[in-house]
Amino acid sequence: MDDETFAAAYKLGLVTDSLGNKIDSTRHSLLGPEPPVPPRRKPLTTEHMTSPVGPENAFDLRSNPLEEDDWRELWQPGLKEATADMYRNARVRQSSQQEKKQVVDRAVILAAFKRGFSR
Repeated sequence: MDDETFAAAYKLGLVTDSLGNKIDSTRHSLLGPEPPVPPRRKPLTTEHMTSPVGPENAFDLRSNPLEEDDWRELWQPGLKEATADMYRNARVRQSSQQEKKQVVDRAVILAAFKRGFSR
């Protein structure tokens, strides 16, 4: 069979190539037909967790206990109360940990620009 005749017969699905593959996507390898591939399922992003995600199961992980007010209170009793009084008398609220981190990050970035680093 010449190449043109084989190509025409292959397109019609009458013949297979040397591995047994047809034009209708039937796949074979040198070991024989391939096993069917199971359909993919959408992965669950929380299946590895032991408890359900929600505010009732949330817990607060502190970044550094030495920087927390509870730790300082152990060494200086009354510090938390004095700090709260200071903010109350000044009529301002105390900054959260996130706001403190933003201030520090901004200062570090500005200092890096002054030194000439752009990263």
